[in-house]
Amino acid sequence: MPAWLIITADALSGVLFGLGIVLIIGDSAAMMKWLPEHLNKEKMFYRIIADYRVRTMVFAALAVLISTAFIFMNFFYGCRDHFFWYQAVAAYYLLLSFIRIYIISAEHRIHRSGNFEMDKTIEKKVYQRTGAFLVAITLVMGGIMTDTVIGGADSKTTGIMVYGVGLYTFYKMTMSILNLRTAAEQKSYMVKAVRNIGFADALMSMFHLQIVLIARFGSLQNADSRLLNEVFGGGICMICLYIGMRMILEKNKKK
Repeated sequence: MPAWLIITADALSGVLFGLGIVLIIGDSAAMMKWLPEHLNKEKMFYRIIADYRVRTMVFAALAVLISTAFIFMNFFYGCRDHFFWYQAVAAYYLLLSFIRIYIISAEHRIHRSGNFEMDKTIEKKVYQRTGAFLVAITLVMGGIMTDTVIGGADSKTTGIMVYGVGLYTFYKMTMSILNLRTAAEQKSYMVKAVRNIGFADALMSMFHLQIVLIARFGSLQNADSRLLNEVFGGGICMICLYIGMRMILEKNKKK
């Protein structure tokens, strides 16, 4: 790829990435300001402990902040190593953060409405749109996987990326499995939407960890590596698409 094209792509992605981070920080600040004010009025800590739905939204807000550090790391090493996959992962988690913020904002509107029928209508719409968002970004990531990881150039990475992605993946996978089991018993579409996004987050981080490990200790263009990436990456995309489509099709189920 020509040097001028790489520089242009890095500059453009930097502008878009910076804008996204500014928006996330702004939304997160407003969100974190609202949560304590809202919960303090009704015994904050008691509600977090006793109400699973409230606890889910609080931890979803914290997940946005944790993901921001992960986004920074991937974007930095993507620009430094000129490996577009890392930048694509940063963009993917940026979009997941926006989806979480959208769900939390909708939950705020539901709490303030006081109208049960309106609550059900908003929940169904949020659940459906979250599924549609997940399908859309999974299709885009599938294309990027094919172009950059499976059919693109080789790349090397540092130990910091291995440790960072490994820790993030271990944390997200453990928590998402535990939370999905609990969320399956809940009737709230909002809780299920947050947990499904968390599971998709964990699945993509598993594939990302595989890419980082191969880039660190092997070659992405090795025949065995390419086959492993095709099978594992394709499987993860199919699971995420299934989750998103199921969310869309479940929108008319009764609570």
